[in-house]
Amino acid sequence: MMSRLLQMALVLSVLVWVAGCGNDRPALPVYSLDGLKRDLGSIAQTGDGGSALEGIKYSIEKLASEKFAGAEELKKQFSRLEKAGNAENRKQIAGEMLKIVEAPKPAA
Repeated sequence: MMSRLLQMALVLSVLVWVAGCGNDRPALPVYSLDGLKRDLGSIAQTGDGGSALEGIKYSIEKLASEKFAGAEELKKQFSRLEKAGNAENRKQIAGEMLKIVEAPKPAA
């Protein structure tokens, strides 16, 4: 009885290990400009918020600490994004935020 249970547990753990999480996106640093663009682009297309919102929040905070030109506007827009009641609103707000992130920076 016990060995059969152990066998099933082993098979299950191997299956989970082989299957993985199914995420085929390349890993990006959590607080990167590229990660922020990726997450905003995804929300702008799908309207889904989910866990991407947390990464966006921290990326904006990092940009603010680095004196990124649009950081304050991104913070305001992020507040709107968090409160957006439906997918269409999230798409619109994420698209506006993406434009801020992708805007060319003035020469110093």
